[in-house]
Amino acid sequence: MESITFEDIRPLFLQHIDDAPVKEFLKRFPDHRVTKPNDGVQFAIFKSLGFDLRFQPPAGPQGGPSKKLRVLCKVFLFRAGEEKHQEFPEPPFGVKFTDSHDVLIQKLGEPFATSLEMNVRPLAWEKWRVGDLTIHSMYDRSTMTTRTFSVGPELVPYVKPIPSRA
Repeated sequence: MESITFEDIRPLFLQHIDDAPVKEFLKRFPDHRVTKPNDGVQFAIFKSLGFDLRFQPPAGPQGGPSKKLRVLCKVFLFRAGEEKHQEFPEPPFGVKFTDSHDVLIQKLGEPFATSLEMNVRPLAWEKWRVGDLTIHSMYDRSTMTTRTFSVGPELVPYVKPIPSRA
C-alpha cells in the first residue's frame, strides 16, 4: 500500500469532487469508499490510511443537487482506532496525536477558538490558524491528547460566541 502525507492532500483543498486532481488522487489511493451526498455533504473515507475527506459547498452544507458546488473543505486525520481508522502517519505542522494541550500551544501558539468559550468543560476542542489553513484538535477526555485533527481552509470567518449572563 502506498504511503500518504498531508502534502499529498493539501493541493486538493477547494477542488470539486469530480475535478481531475481529485479523481487522480482517488485512483492513486483506491482503498476508500465515497459516501452518497447528504444535505450537500459527501465524504471519501480512507480507514486503512487514517483519514477522511469532506466535500461540501464552500458556504456550508445545503440540500438539493449540489454536485458542482461540493469542494474539498476539510480533511479529518485520525489516531489509531478512532472511528475504526488506522492512524494517519504524520499530521501537518509538526503536531502529533500524543501532544497535550500545552504541547500544542507550544507548537501552534494560542488557539483562536476553544470549547471553553461555549461553556463546554472540560476542554473538548481547540482551533488554530496556520497560514491559510485552520487546524482543529478534538481531545480525548481521558488522556487530553488529540483523537482527531481536522484541517482545511477557513471558509466562513469564526465569530466568538457572546458570553451568557448567567
